[in-house]
Amino acid sequence: MESIKDADYCLLAAEPTIFGRHNLEMVWSLVRLFEKPHSVVINKCVDQSDPTDEFCNENRIKILEKIPFDVELGTLNSNGKIAARESTKYRDLFSSLLEKIYREVPHEATVNSER
Repeated sequence: MESIKDADYCLLAAEPTIFGRHNLEMVWSLVRLFEKPHSVVINKCVDQSDPTDEFCNENRIKILEKIPFDVELGTLNSNGKIAARESTKYRDLFSSLLEKIYREVPHEATVNSER
């Protein structure tokens, strides 16, 4: 709750599983309680419908990015590497995500400037 309380914008990360959906539901309820602007990144996505995606659609939660399940990314992470430095593919993906966040945050700061 402390990390949400003073945030201007919350980027929620979840995996496309029932457990991931459950965790997202709990955090989302706190974000809503504090009336914080927010969006979601779904990690380890596969090419099928998933509970987390369904929850976001049912509740009109904006999904900024779906990061695909990829052995390369898992290997980089498990070896302590920063994927955006090691792989052009991931540099492009995370740069694109950052641009999406930049587009979201200034809008929210303008709309909610009294906070």
